[in-house]
Amino acid sequence: LRAMDYLLVIEPRQQGKTSLINRLMCHPALDDVAFVYLDVTTPDRSTEAAWYQALCPRILRQLRSFTPRDQWPAIPQNSVGWRDFLCEVAIIAADAGRQVVIALDEIGAVTFPGATAFFSVLRDVYNSRQAETEFKRLTFLLSGAFHPRDLIEDDKISPFNIAQRVRLEDFTLAQVQELVGKGPWMDEQATMLAERVHYWTDGQPYLTQLLCSYLGPDAMPADVDSGVDRVRREDENHLPPMLDRLERDEKLCQYVERIVSGEWIKFYPREHRRQAQLELLGLIKADAEGCCIVRNRIYELVLQHQLITPDNSPPIMLSSPSSSEEPIR
Repeated sequence: LRAMDYLLVIEPRQQGKTSLINRLMCHPALDDVAFVYLDVTTPDRSTEAAWYQALCPRILRQLRSFTPRDQWPAIPQNSVGWRDFLCEVAIIAADAGRQVVIALDEIGAVTFPGATAFFSVLRDVYNSRQAETEFKRLTFLLSGAFHPRDLIEDDKISPFNIAQRVRLEDFTLAQVQELVGKGPWMDEQATMLAERVHYWTDGQPYLTQLLCSYLGPDAMPADVDSGVDRVRREDENHLPPMLDRLERDEKLCQYVERIVSGEWIKFYPREHRRQAQLELLGLIKADAEGCCIVRNRIYELVLQHQLITPDNSPPIMLSSPSSSEEPIR
């Protein structure tokens, strides 16, 4: 960001994208950078003009510390005006000696009429930095769970293929231990709890923190197992949207069934549409041999019980892991 690179964060839901942006907005190394944060699911997307009329005043209000209202540029009605608007914002920032980062979160929701031109302007702004040097003061952070080509098909005018990709990995066991170490548990107890939490979640951030929140001061590994059962019974925020998406696509569900049943399928999401969809849902990843596996044991448990396990198939048992145990395939 200090280099004013465009940044791209494409990750499944609840992987930490918005948390990352919030951390950046208050990061001491960026205290001279003006941040604009926009959740783009909220502006009116009914028409091109309505989109810009909703979006651009929000940008200006967040820059009010150095952009007085009487200096506000005209609110655009179309992509031509959008480029002029960004140019004026960049000039005001340059005059104030500031840099501006516009973070567009949940960008997969940008589907209004004229969206292709909206994105092409972002690419044009980047390409014009040498001729129009004020644009060096302006950059974008593009975040969401989306496939870039679903938003703009032409790579030559896409801002996504010139952005620097930032990946948000699952927590390692050491990071889960660090998180659990902040709780009320003694060292040995904390180590056992962290290992059991990581056994179930494989470090998925939302599930890891949710399981930890269920554990009391006297918790033991069996309580983590009880927490997994509680997630399956009570969670309305993480698992149901994932399962609903699968249930709406029979072929996608069948593909998951092949993976859960143990079929060895090479992990090539860039070349395989269904794998790309499942990776974006957060359901699959590559194992050490480069084959598709379900991302963690909680997902696999839920999938086997709710979607694809015949009634006479044995469920996955909530047994303690051993050092020789193979990952569930």
